[in-house]
Amino acid sequence: MVTTERAARQEWRTPPDLFEVLDQEFEFHIDAAATKENALCAVWYGPGSEGHEDALSCEWIYSMTHFCNPGFGNFLPWVEACIRAASERRCTVVLVGLVAPSTKWWTLAEQHAAQIRLCAPRPQFLPPVDANGRAAVKQSSNPREIAVFVFTPDSARHPGGGCRVRQWRWKDELAHLRGEEH
Repeated sequence: MVTTERAARQEWRTPPDLFEVLDQEFEFHIDAAATKENALCAVWYGPGSEGHEDALSCEWIYSMTHFCNPGFGNFLPWVEACIRAASERRCTVVLVGLVAPSTKWWTLAEQHAAQIRLCAPRPQFLPPVDANGRAAVKQSSNPREIAVFVFTPDSARHPGGGCRVRQWRWKDELAHLRGEEH
């Protein structure tokens, strides 16, 4: 639950279909950027979690697979946290972010990620809700392109090893997982 429209802009929720296809592949243990209301895993980092109120300052649980969809406002600290978790804590981290190759954080992510998947079609994020269960913002979902970054212990510790960037037709993969035909 969010209390102001400004706070709500950072709390758009992950589309269930996108999480489903990623979880099927990576089998997530922890949601690294969540609240009690929007956590997608039984264990999460963020307000209301036990011992992990702030994902950017806590030690991420060793050798676990983390899903991370933080607000897109200040993204560099999240990329740095994902790299640390992968390199120092032996975690696999899947980070959802914007396609922004001219930014410092993108360059850093590209140097340390095993792969970057450019999502096609663009996922439609769900608006955060207020105390009454209504949408807390009036604008539409982020109109920018979305990427999924995969950080592994090996890629994070050996930067520049050849990050694979590719278009990812995630809806097709989801249909295949569900046994649906196009």
